[in-house]
Amino acid sequence: MTERLATQIKTYYTETVRAFLTLIEEKDASIRAHCERVARLCTEFCKRLGLSLPESQRIYLAGLLHDIGLIYVSEEILHKPEPLPDGDMAMIKTHPVLAEKILSPLSFLSGILPIVRHHHERIDGTGYPDGLTGEAIPLGAKVLALADAYDAMISGYPHRDPLSVEAAFAEIQNNAGTQFDARFAGVFIDHIRLLGAAQTAAKRTVAAQQKDAMAATVQEIITRFKDGKLQLPVLPKVVMEIQKVIRNPIATTDDIAKNIEQDAVISLRLITIANSVIYRGVDKVQTVRQAVPRLGIKQTSSIVSTIANKGLYQSSNEVFMDMMGRLWLHSLATAYAARGIGKKLNHEDIEKLYLMGLFHDIGKALLLRGMDILLGKKEAFDPAELMQALQEMHTTFGSFILNSWGFTDDFVRVAKMHNDEKFFPTTQKEILIVNLASMLTRRIGFSMYNQQDLDLQSIESAQLLGLDAAALQEIGEETVKSMQQTSNIF
Repeated sequence: MTERLATQIKTYYTETVRAFLTLIEEKDASIRAHCERVARLCTEFCKRLGLSLPESQRIYLAGLLHDIGLIYVSEEILHKPEPLPDGDMAMIKTHPVLAEKILSPLSFLSGILPIVRHHHERIDGTGYPDGLTGEAIPLGAKVLALADAYDAMISGYPHRDPLSVEAAFAEIQNNAGTQFDARFAGVFIDHIRLLGAAQTAAKRTVAAQQKDAMAATVQEIITRFKDGKLQLPVLPKVVMEIQKVIRNPIATTDDIAKNIEQDAVISLRLITIANSVIYRGVDKVQTVRQAVPRLGIKQTSSIVSTIANKGLYQSSNEVFMDMMGRLWLHSLATAYAARGIGKKLNHEDIEKLYLMGLFHDIGKALLLRGMDILLGKKEAFDPAELMQALQEMHTTFGSFILNSWGFTDDFVRVAKMHNDEKFFPTTQKEILIVNLASMLTRRIGFSMYNQQDLDLQSIESAQLLGLDAAALQEIGEETVKSMQQTSNIF
């Protein structure tokens, strides 16, 4: 036989098998999926049994085609949601013989016919179609019977829920010597257990490698920012100028307005917000100089900072943009929650707390922007792994950013320490407030880590601040209300 002829024969062989699989899929895609899983199980188990390559290949092929006879069974029977009556079950039991008839005209499949015909025989002779017993059942059929039954048990039927892996093992063990060959049943169970352990170990190894790679990428971004190889975004000058004016004890609303008017975009947004339902008075505001008195100096500062802050949460990558959007809502909700906690505690500067909450996760936002630049749109990544890496590394970077922007030391400390695992009675109160505010957002649905059943009163920062469950519930409700009223106007 020439090499070319051998190649042609192999091609025809492969195409024929694919045609049969397509025929099965046309009937029911779940049957094809079952057949493919069973064939893989057979191949792996054959290796464990030390069977020859030709024998293993025959059993694999039988696994692929063992249920082709089901194409003659009505869909009504196949998908019936209750246990099958005797008449329907009798029809199901014809499928091994029908499969043999479908495959028998093809001489190159003759070696798999006994395996296909007898894969539902039982060792005790109560199987079908021929009631064979013991050694009369072909070895390949015994292997296929185990793989077929196991996959069916853990996948379930229309009339029966899937079993757990351990329950399937118990079923196989209970039927060893009656349905299954006892020599193979225990080995099969051990094989599946070892296979599962190996797969779990492999997944853990891959996950650890991916986690390390993601952490290394995030660290590279931090290094590039600090070395000036990635351009750090800057807050609009007006934000920092307003902070300086506010610290001046004799500052007036006119002084604030003059600074804001230097930025046309922020001026326009401020006027729009001042005219929104939540802030609007009797008359419509036309200018910044009218808006500032209505809002108040400190709240104007908060609104301007919020407008500027939102502009940092941008990305050209669709996945990053979704993460940025959720991160922005979390930061805004944390700001409102921090303000609410401050009110409960009679804090001297609740707008300062608002700003601390607003900027507490700025490290995450800018690291995401760095990822966008570094990875671009082509490289695949796991968003969950990325968020884990950001969660572990954003605080130091966030404090670096705020320091470079000229924020005061107390802001820098909040950014760096709000995510600490342990707090003390001597911990700066603002750190405790922002930590609690951030955790509160998990319960009300404005966090990257939502936990509706989170017991806020058990959180260390809540205990150190002395806030009870009722107070925390009220703050949460007020935060949700504020988000509903304002999250779309900035």
